[in-house]
Amino acid sequence: MNICIIPARKGSKRIKNKNIKKINGKPIIGIVIKKLVKMSFFDHIIVSTDSKKYEKISYKYGANLVLSRNKKLSADNIGINQVVRDVLNKLKLKKIYPKLIVCIYPTSIFIDKKKIVDGINLFKNKKFNFVISATNFSHPIQRSFTIRNYSIKKNFKGFENIQTQKIEKNYFDAAQFYIGNLNSWTKYRTVFTGNTGAIELSKDQCQDIDEITDWKLAEMIYKKNQKKYN
Repeated sequence: MNICIIPARKGSKRIKNKNIKKINGKPIIGIVIKKLVKMSFFDHIIVSTDSKKYEKISYKYGANLVLSRNKKLSADNIGINQVVRDVLNKLKLKKIYPKLIVCIYPTSIFIDKKKIVDGINLFKNKKFNFVISATNFSHPIQRSFTIRNYSIKKNFKGFENIQTQKIEKNYFDAAQFYIGNLNSWTKYRTVFTGNTGAIELSKDQCQDIDEITDWKLAEMIYKKNQKKYN
């Protein structure tokens, strides 16, 4: 059994109610759920939320099950593994034992089925504990530095005279999807286990939405490429 878990708390700070904010008249979580339903890949699409309003919207757009999340698990400092384990514990009470669990954020409007399938195949073939989505830094971090009292301090040495294209790329968590099985989600408290794989996403596939400027950019990209992302 393949399930998708969407963690959708109401307490976003920088963009109020970000997870149900509308693009083209549809709440962003609704767009994501509808896309996942259309993929016909998951046996259950499950939303974990602390909001009755989010619950109603999730069911409207095709979620199979919405599970209530308590206040403690909706705090800013709660990691994704804790939320997923909470869902799995509740599913256990319903005698639902998923084999594969994919966690997808409610703002992942550029989610692509091929990337998910590629991630699942990588997870199975390489026997990783988790597979996550990743994208590369736009500028080599080997040339990064900190600034304190107007004075710079380089984080790395020896890269000043090396051509950019010859510097190894570095990546970061694209925060779009996390793939694991029942054992890995239950056992580990983080997806970064030392045996974690990654599927690379292009910049236009993983627009982060934290600030209002991020939202406006994501909205512009989505509206411009509606056929591609619907």
